[in-house]
Amino acid sequence: MRSAGLILTVGVAVVGSALGAAAQSTDSPSAETTEVGVTSKEIRIAVIADVDNAAVPGLFVGVPNAVKGFAKYINNSCRPKNTCLAGRKVVVDFIDSHLSNTDARNAVITACSRDFAIVGTAALFLNNVDDMVACEDMSGAPTGIPDLPALTTEVAQQCSPVSYPINPSQLDCTTKDEHPQTWRVNRARCVITCERGARISTESSCTATT
Repeated sequence: MRSAGLILTVGVAVVGSALGAAAQSTDSPSAETTEVGVTSKEIRIAVIADVDNAAVPGLFVGVPNAVKGFAKYINNSCRPKNTCLAGRKVVVDFIDSHLSNTDARNAVITACSRDFAIVGTAALFLNNVDDMVACEDMSGAPTGIPDLPALTTEVAQQCSPVSYPINPSQLDCTTKDEHPQTWRVNRARCVITCERGARISTESSCTATT
């Protein structure tokens, strides 16, 4: 999808900016391993998406294709090739979450062990981010693995301290465990009762029903 490609291009570009500090841009072959997923020659990023599944085969196949397309573009945008981002080649590891919360969590665990960041996440049932938040860096500190999702449906990921969605949740995450919860819509502040069919109380022009 064209829109998915644009969103993911922006996401990977943000990761590239972060790597400027993590990897120390260089044209020299003496570039060193500085972090998990960053070697002397490569920067590895993961993309987790629901693709192979029985319900909707190929559901988010455009997501990994977009991230891989961006990596190909970056890797061929300079001379010599494959040295265009911090002197390294961008390598994409696609991990299929199969419309499964278990596979989504296992995908995060795999990404934590080998990738610098997760870009373009599109896993509908990623409802546990404990392994994402506790992911250890090269020094063994639980700093978490950066997650730049294209799509978030679960509150756990929407409110994760290491997730930076392209389209942020409108939920005020400080109220995620409260009833009612607080939502922000079009600069209005709404309190949702969380009862099906109940009307949302408003403090501005925001009116809606659940």
